[in-house]
Amino acid sequence: MGGYPAGNQSGAAAPVNPRADPAPMGMAAEMSGATSDRAITMNVKSQLLAEKGLTSSGIQVSTQDGVVRLSGTVKNDSERLTALNATRSVAGVKSVEDAMRVGK
Repeated sequence: MGGYPAGNQSGAAAPVNPRADPAPMGMAAEMSGATSDRAITMNVKSQLLAEKGLTSSGIQVSTQDGVVRLSGTVKNDSERLTALNATRSVAGVKSVEDAMRVGK
């Protein structure tokens, strides 16, 4: 019987269910914002890990509406500046809130 999978002898795409309701626009936009915030957070964490001379294990990253908040502890002001500049360089970051402390 040709090379077609069972149930689809023509090889045509399966029909789309016209009754399937897509997510409401508000919810889709919300999910998109949450997804991009998660992506920004992951990208910032990756950027911080890649920075030489920065011990990023003490830095927590959170993102809401493109605003990234850095908290936790860094060793010195040089690390703080490195973390802030690295975060600002990530695509999608609108602004950075600095809640980091300098400590041991």
